[in-house]
Amino acid sequence: MKTENGIILSENCKNVSEEKAEMQAHCLDQVLATFETLSTNISHH
Repeated sequence: MKTENGIILSENCKNVSEEKAEMQAHCLDQVLATFETLSTNISHH
């Protein structure tokens, strides 16, 4: 899994580094939103 992600990131880097950075920022936002949702669900339970 870790290796596959590394390959994907390096391919994006070769294509357009700016686009890769935007994708990483978007993914990070999604991860943070997911953690917020999980934390909210845990506190309500």
